[in-house]
Amino acid sequence: MSFSLTVHCLKVSICSHPVGFCTTSPETGQAPKFDVPLEPVTVGEGEKLSLQCHVTGSTPITIQWMKDRRELVSSGNTKISFVGGTANLEISQVSKTDAGDYLCKASNANGTDFCKCVATNKHGEIESGADMEVTKKEDMGEVGDLRTRLKKTPSKQKSPKKEEEVNIVELLRGHDPKDYERILREHGIHDYRAILQAVEFLKKEKEMETGRAVRQKVSEKKTVSFVCKVNRPGATVRWLKAGQEVTLSKRIVYRVDGLKHSLTVKDCIMEDEGEYTAVVGDDKCAAELIISEAPTDFTAQLKDQTITEFEDAEFTCKLNRVEVKWMRNNMIIVQGDKYQMISEGKVHRLQVCEIRPRDQGEYRIVAKDKDARAKLELAGESTSHLNEFMEVEQGSDISIVAQIRGCPFPTLTWYKAPPHKSDAKVEVQYDEHINKIVSDDSCTLLIQQGKRPDTGLYTLVASNSLGKASKEMRLNVREDKEDHSGSSG
Repeated sequence: MSFSLTVHCLKVSICSHPVGFCTTSPETGQAPKFDVPLEPVTVGEGEKLSLQCHVTGSTPITIQWMKDRRELVSSGNTKISFVGGTANLEISQVSKTDAGDYLCKASNANGTDFCKCVATNKHGEIESGADMEVTKKEDMGEVGDLRTRLKKTPSKQKSPKKEEEVNIVELLRGHDPKDYERILREHGIHDYRAILQAVEFLKKEKEMETGRAVRQKVSEKKTVSFVCKVNRPGATVRWLKAGQEVTLSKRIVYRVDGLKHSLTVKDCIMEDEGEYTAVVGDDKCAAELIISEAPTDFTAQLKDQTITEFEDAEFTCKLNRVEVKWMRNNMIIVQGDKYQMISEGKVHRLQVCEIRPRDQGEYRIVAKDKDARAKLELAGESTSHLNEFMEVEQGSDISIVAQIRGCPFPTLTWYKAPPHKSDAKVEVQYDEHINKIVSDDSCTLLIQQGKRPDTGLYTLVASNSLGKASKEMRLNVREDKEDHSGSSG
């Protein structure tokens, strides 16, 4: 979403220095005349302002300097001099309030002359057209516009009336525009430049008051960018949050692109909520950001556990929420000697101490409207059951089935030894003739179209981390029924 911040700055020129003057040695006959007048000048804050002009005429000549119709005098950081017809005004370390109209007036017994210029502060100011963009990290296409108001103290415009200072903005605020002329005339205000600035400020102020207040919401883990535009290159923008300067980091980044200055907050967290302000000199613009909690979600699930008796079991998961509860077979688990519940940021652990058979079952972690489940089983050694003898007719399909039990489920390997040579076991090699089939609780050795060479001692070995078990079975494949009958008779 995008915010347009409209900022209007009212330049202020205030001077309260008493009258000052300089004189030259006597001459007669000619009125003062400026042959080298003042020239416009632009300076930055903290720099030195130097104005200079040259006047001719009969002495003594009195020089007076004025700023915005207020006379200046040498004092503090202001120095006035008049030597050899050259009038100088120097102000060291100018501030924004030193910008304005400067006038040098020369007078003698034969007349008066003056020259003037405008001194401009080159300090960057926030101008209209500042934006605040709120974009989702997963969806960068959803952008909208809202108006926000500038939160700044109105600049003061002052004009004399009977040696008093009048704030034109405050004087006119709240009145009907058709009454402005009468009010200004009654107060003897004729500074048209100041009047125009005040009227423009009040007009924009009224427009901003009609816009709705900004209270933009963005979800946790999203990215938000505050963007403002200044009217001069090289200006430095200070970023504040709730009146305190923002600390920049890898997650909070300040960038400058020409006249655009942006503050980007990545992976928003609840602590990022608040009012953000961009400040340039005396100008500022602000917008409020509200962070909404991200939906509950598991970033790492619980896993089933198979534990040996008397050992400890531990369930671990990652969740973007701190408040959770653990349950076993739908009963809430309480912290104690049996159960230890630990939360470190997004990682949540449940430790079940000294497992017994009664501790087996389903364990759950619940957070608001989400949950995760896992089973706890008691581990046991591998066991197998296999008949000791089998006799089949040659050409028949043979299935040697062994019953299996073990947790964790064991690894199953078949071996074969020739008749009467049980020590010469070799691992069975599986092919189209002999194959192995494993199910949840059994293992079958399948011999297709059995032959006499398949006769022998078969052994199944089952092993897991807790131990090993084996069973043997003798298989006899007879040639035909008649031979079998003869041998038995």
